[in-house]
This record gives sequence, C-alpha cells and structure tokens, in this order.
Amino acid sequence: MSESPATSRTRRLLTANPFLTATAALALLTCVLVPPSREYLDYPEYRTLVCLWCFLTVIGALDRTHLVTAAAQGVVAVLRTRRALVLGLVLLTMVASMLITNDMALLTLLPLSQLALRATGDDRHLAYVFVLQTVAANLGGMITPFGSPQNLFLYQYFHLSVGELVGVMVWPFVVSLVLVVIACLLVPNAPISPVTDRTSVRWRPATVHLVLFVVAVAIVVRALPVWAGVVVVAVVAVLDARALRSVDYGLLATFVLFFVFAGNLERVPQASGFLQDLLQEHVLLWGVAGSQLVSNVPTALLFAPFTDDWRALLLGVNIGGVGTIVASLASLITLRRYQQLRPDGTRAFLGLFTVVNVLFLVLLLGATGLLLAAEVL
Repeated sequence: MSESPATSRTRRLLTANPFLTATAALALLTCVLVPPSREYLDYPEYRTLVCLWCFLTVIGALDRTHLVTAAAQGVVAVLRTRRALVLGLVLLTMVASMLITNDMALLTLLPLSQLALRATGDDRHLAYVFVLQTVAANLGGMITPFGSPQNLFLYQYFHLSVGELVGVMVWPFVVSLVLVVIACLLVPNAPISPVTDRTSVRWRPATVHLVLFVVAVAIVVRALPVWAGVVVVAVVAVLDARALRSVDYGLLATFVLFFVFAGNLERVPQASGFLQDLLQEHVLLWGVAGSQLVSNVPTALLFAPFTDDWRALLLGVNIGGVGTIVASLASLITLRRYQQLRPDGTRAFLGLFTVVNVLFLVLLLGATGLLLAAEVL
C-alpha cells in the first residue's frame, strides 16, 4: 500500500532532520511515562513559537527578494586583497546572524563565499572560510534576542528586556569579535581581482518585506502584541505564498516536541529532581556541556524550567554553540554545503572544524570565567 502525501512529507522531514527525529523519540518516550492530558496544552511557550514562526517567515520572504545577497555582493565587490575578502565574508556573516538569525546568515552567505573565492582563485581557503563563517554566525547571534533560536526562547521564557540580554552578552560578543578578526588575519595576504557578480533585487517586494521585518522585530522585543505575528504571516502568505515553503518547520516542530519532553520531565519526580540538583550550580558549564552533546537549542529548552540562573544558561548555550559539529544546528548547514561542493573532503573538513571550534570554545570559556570573576557579567 502506497503512503499518503502527508505521511511521505513527514517521513522526509524526519529523515532530513536527525535532531527532529531524536526529539520526537524522546517526546514519545515521556508520553508513556506521562500519558497525554489537557495539561499538555500548558507546556509550549506560545509566544516563542509565534515569534519564531513570524520571524522565520519574514526572513524567508526577504531572502527571496535577493536584497541581503545583493547587499553582501556590494560589500565584497570593493575588497581588493585576499585577507580583506576573507575578513569581509566572515564579518558579513557575523553581522547577518545578529539580524536574520545564524541559520539564514549561513544559507545566504556560504554560496556567496564559494563563488567569491572561486572567482579570485582562492578555492584552497574554502574550508577555513566556511569554518570561520560558521563560528561567526554562531557567536554573532548571541548579542540580539532574534540572533539565534536559543536566544529567542530564553528571552521570552525568562521575560528579559533587551538591555538585560545585551548587558550579559556584550563582553563575550566583543571577545568573540576579536578572536574572529585574529583568525581571519591568519590568512596569507595577496592582491585579488575584484568580484563583479551582482544579483538584481526585486525592490517592490523587498521594500514591503523590510517593513514586515521591522514589525517582526517589534513583536520580538514586545513593542507590539504577539498576535501581530499571525497578521504578519498572513500578509506574507498573500504577497508571496511561496515564501511560506522556506520556513524551517522542522525547527518549529523540534521546539514543540521539546516542550512536550521538558514538560513531561517536570512531572516525573525523579527526573525533575535530578535536573534541579544538577543545575544548582555550574549552570554555565552544564550549558556548554549539554550543547556539545545535543546542541544548544535543545539544551536551552531542557534546562530553562529547572534553573533561575538565566545569565549562566544564556552564556552557556551561546558560548557552547562552538565546539563539536552538533553544538549548533546551524553548523550542520555548513557541513551539508561543504559536502555538496567537495564530497571527498568531509573528514578533513570535520578535523579543521573541530580544531578551530574547540580553540574558540576554550578561549571564550577562559575569557568568560575571568569576566565573571571580575564581576563584569
């Protein structure tokens, strides 16, 4: 018997997203321990889900106008040396992650980097640039509420203000920026031919979607009510229905399933007691460790209900975005892209990725420890 289209789409989604598959298995396991009931409706952080849905939809629509790509190409076009090109590509990724999330920054700028390096004859630096762009995306997003999914969740869950979030993350961000620049400067310098490829922008829809982007940001920072996010999605659906297909529904589903998993754990005395005891101290280190094993977004979702130390958790899951290849879901985007370009280079790429990321993790942890000791954070 052939499967239905809905079943086929679900199977493809689970196969393509191992984190979603694992989360679904965990949620189902806890459903055996805590049978479904009306209390399940209280598990999700609905404001987070609506804000994330709205933001992903608007960013997807804006990306289809090619505005971000064209802007990045304009910056790259004025760079005249190899070192300046690498620095420009990596810092563009860092800035983009602050505005359009780390995932979308990589999806937009990795292809541009590959084309720019090939056009200038610097293909041999592709792996290093991809690794630094991934580090920049994962660390750049730490400074804004909408720079990464874990920030968006923790910002909403703990009812933080923008000032509180930025106040905690500004110095780790500054340290990250300095380290990223130093890493870029290690690339041998040489003159290059200017990159002339330019993408045309669909200005009319771009203007509308820029306005919607501002509205989405206002919703995230609570300047507008959360129900306005549904209105924004509806407007995008009318103006560009195809943009809805670009939304990462796997990420949204992962959030929902992890809410079920975490909510059920809270109702299992042994599990909730264990996590509460675990997070009585060293929340920063547990946040980093959890991120290395199961990624920073699930770690944030799992640990948040069991600790009041939001500062340490926020620092842990953001710093923990570097390290292993699974520390951030965004890193898997880079891995897939590199595998597509150089299928035989996966092992070497993973080795380089791990060395660079672990070095960043050690330096950031050390710097954060000093900042905490000095009571700067």
